[in-house]
Amino acid sequence: MHDTELATLLVSRVCHDLIGPVGAIVNGMEMLEDEDDGEMREHALALIASSARSATAKLKFCRMAYGASGAMEAMIDPAEARDAVNDLIGKGRISLVFEAASAPIPKAQVKLLACLMLSGVEAIPRGGVVTARVREDGDMRLIDISAEGGKVQVAPEVLSALKGESALSDAGHRHIHAFFTGLLIRAAEGALDATVTETSARLTVRLKAAG
Repeated sequence: MHDTELATLLVSRVCHDLIGPVGAIVNGMEMLEDEDDGEMREHALALIASSARSATAKLKFCRMAYGASGAMEAMIDPAEARDAVNDLIGKGRISLVFEAASAPIPKAQVKLLACLMLSGVEAIPRGGVVTARVREDGDMRLIDISAEGGKVQVAPEVLSALKGESALSDAGHRHIHAFFTGLLIRAAEGALDATVTETSARLTVRLKAAG
C-alpha cells in the first residue's frame, strides 16, 4: 500500500463531501449581492446558514474519523463519535440510537466507532435507523452497529474493503471510507463479523478492551 495514494483518496473523499455545501454557500452569497427582494434575500440567508451547518458537520466528522489531532493513545468519551455522526445526519431520514457507557476509551477505538457508524448510515440511503452499541465482554470490547431501513445497500466491494480483502487500488474514491475503516480494524487487532440482508446490515467488531 502506498501512503500517498491513501492520502490522495481520503482527501478526494473529503473534498467530494464538502464541495456541495461550500458551493451552496457561494451561490447564496451571489444571490445576496444581486437580489433586492426581501423574500429572496431571506431565502439566500437560509441557504447560507443550512449549508454552513452542513459543511461544519462534515468537517467535524472528517476530523474525528480521518484526522490525527492529539495523541492516539489518549482516552476520550465515545459520545464524541455519536455527536459527530448526529451532526452529520442532521434531522433527515436517518435516526441514530446510541448505547454506550460514558467511560473513556482509546481515541483510536472512538475513531473506529465513528467510521463504523458512518458505514451504517451509508447502508440505508433511503432512511431508517442506525443503532450503535459499545459494550464490554470480559476482557474484550464489542462495537456493534446495525442499520435497518426500507432497502439496505452494501456493495460487495464495501464488505471486501472492511475485511481487508481488497487492494487500495480496488477501493478508489468510492470505497475509500470502507477501506480506511478496515485499516482501523486491523490496526486495533480487531475481528469483524458482517451480516447483510435486504432490510438490515450488522457490523460487529471485537477488540481488546484495554486498547
